[in-house]
Amino acid sequence: MDPRQKLEVLATLAESDLRCDVIIPLLGRMDFSAVSEYHGSREHGKNIVYFSIDKLGQLRYLAIVAKTADFSGAMSSSGGLMEVLHQTEQCVNEEHHDLFGMRALTMDEVWDITSGRVVPGTADTFVLSEPLGHVSGFATARSRARISLLQVA
Repeated sequence: MDPRQKLEVLATLAESDLRCDVIIPLLGRMDFSAVSEYHGSREHGKNIVYFSIDKLGQLRYLAIVAKTADFSGAMSSSGGLMEVLHQTEQCVNEEHHDLFGMRALTMDEVWDITSGRVVPGTADTFVLSEPLGHVSGFATARSRARISLLQVA
């Protein structure tokens, strides 16, 4: 299947299919650990949570906000960033309760992933918007979490 056909298939997926059939298996193949769907009423912005072990042996906790809409700079549109910003802020500011380790964790990194397009200038909207302060490779103003905008391609 050529890349254009793959993009067409991805564009037709429902959000649940994007999470369960694409992102979660991909993260497992990338050697991330404990990849779990955490979607629902108690997700606090986190659709998927997982962890990795860095080169120094430290655990890094990560969350994903997964969407199928285009990421555009328009804050007021339903396909815009308002919901993504809100979920990302929740990922950064609200603890994840690890039921296996019986402790509260904060996310070290958040990936905002879409099967749609990331419209040019979208990262500028994140940089200028209030609750997060900085995005796309920089630490946020309120925490040390790193935020990345990613397009599935």
